[in-house]
Amino acid sequence: LNGMIGSYDKPWDLFAELAQNSIESTRQQSSFRGLIEYKINPVQALIMAKDNGVGIDPLGAEELFVPFGTNKDSNFDTIGEKGVGLKYVIFSTRKFLMESHHDNGSFQVEVNGAAEWLKSDSIDELYFNLTQIKNPSDVRGVNIIMTLDNNEDPLFDLSFEQLKVLLLTKTAIGSTKKVWTKNKDEGESEDCECKLTLITPYGKEISKRFECRYLLPTDVLTKKISIEEYDEWKTGREPTDIQRRTKLKDKVIYNQGTYSTSGRDIRYWSCILPSSDQWFEAGKLLKIIGEDDKDNYSEDVYFYGLHAGVFLSTKGMPTTVTVDFHPKGDAGYKIQFFALIEDDNLTFDIGRKGASVGPKTITMYKKIAQQEFSKYLHYKRFIRGNAGNIIDRFAKQDLFSEISKLPDMNSKGTSFIKRPNKQEATVAAIFYEQMGKGVFDGFQPYISGYRDTYDLTGRAGEQNVVIEFKYALDALFKDFGTITKMFEDIDVVVIWELTEIDRTKSKERNIYLEELSDSDRRVFPKVQYIMQVEHARPIEILELKRLVA
Repeated sequence: LNGMIGSYDKPWDLFAELAQNSIESTRQQSSFRGLIEYKINPVQALIMAKDNGVGIDPLGAEELFVPFGTNKDSNFDTIGEKGVGLKYVIFSTRKFLMESHHDNGSFQVEVNGAAEWLKSDSIDELYFNLTQIKNPSDVRGVNIIMTLDNNEDPLFDLSFEQLKVLLLTKTAIGSTKKVWTKNKDEGESEDCECKLTLITPYGKEISKRFECRYLLPTDVLTKKISIEEYDEWKTGREPTDIQRRTKLKDKVIYNQGTYSTSGRDIRYWSCILPSSDQWFEAGKLLKIIGEDDKDNYSEDVYFYGLHAGVFLSTKGMPTTVTVDFHPKGDAGYKIQFFALIEDDNLTFDIGRKGASVGPKTITMYKKIAQQEFSKYLHYKRFIRGNAGNIIDRFAKQDLFSEISKLPDMNSKGTSFIKRPNKQEATVAAIFYEQMGKGVFDGFQPYISGYRDTYDLTGRAGEQNVVIEFKYALDALFKDFGTITKMFEDIDVVVIWELTEIDRTKSKERNIYLEELSDSDRRVFPKVQYIMQVEHARPIEILELKRLVA
């Protein structure tokens, strides 16, 4: 259970699990429009979640409340199937009460002190109380009332509008079904709406209903044009640069399509913003941030906002799992690029940190992202300011303004002025710089990025080694579907620094980190740590920050 809980690390994970279960339940009934309700009382650390779906069959209900127990069939239409989500919710609470009404009957489940029990050293068992109840009003669905164990949960700090945007971009409430139709009035949509209620610290209730539909950047930034619309405009003419600029200036350019391979259809939607500041402007329009937030607007702090990136979805549900995408050509525009890729064959790891996909599938996602990113580079000169090189200068000004705010390296061991700031590319560059200085005596590289599978391959002494570059270990954990596969594939991990988060996450996964002394044997020169799990060969860790300090 501790490992299960540790596999969640996002502030919205609890809502994501609740929303996924409710959406799947409402999809199974077609008699009336689905309704999912949330009521949040931050003062009492209370969350109420309710839906009018099919409910839970009481005949298999007990199985839901044991580790990895599930009542979901492993069929293609089901998003979740591992039986983890409900347990994560329960063991985040001081008190959990669930009532279910199904065609086969109704029941109630109560669990008290689950989070406290999990953190304790008690050898006593924790029991859930399941009782059959009557359903006099003949309703269907699930109703959950829970008190979270953490009164300072980040969810309780959010305003009504912030909660709404979070639900529409980070959970199944933001159904992606409508994204894949070009005409907003046609095509498949989620026949469901959400009612959100927030009780303020002063006892006031704010409540609104809205459609369960994914919130795209172009839903907020309405000055926009599709590539298809632009191509139609210039058909039969050869517009001048001034005409192109007039047509595209300050607009969000967007595109969508389908990538077909081996009988699979992968859908995608992408856009590029006129400038990186537009993410902040979108937040202001949504009333989730204020003018004073501009200098600090980052994904870590404003996790409920809109941000650049390549995100995955499956079966109509956004996952917030990202693709580690390194664009070729004009990489500075990456901070203006957004893409949503939907693969119905996508499955989760335990929890929501990553997706269980192989290197070939990851390569396919990156290929789609690169193709879309490259398309927008044809328009970069015209979406902001005057035509010509002035546009590139503005983009560079944005870029170098951000870079100037990064912390200085202050190291004589490297020529780099700024710290990597979570950039894997800089970690790799510093490694190659050190290799050029002869720091890694005895290591000979073969080739980097071969088949987009491994960052670097080479030979250390007589042994072939696979090297992976990451800013920190936490990013490595997210990239691999299973711990076993990670230890099978990689020999050396080069990171910028070993953080406390890395140590905590390693411990949660039963991964042992050991610092090496100068006399300890190692395959790769200069490594300072080994990472190990039971019955697997160790992975060596090279921390560049210590090396160049």
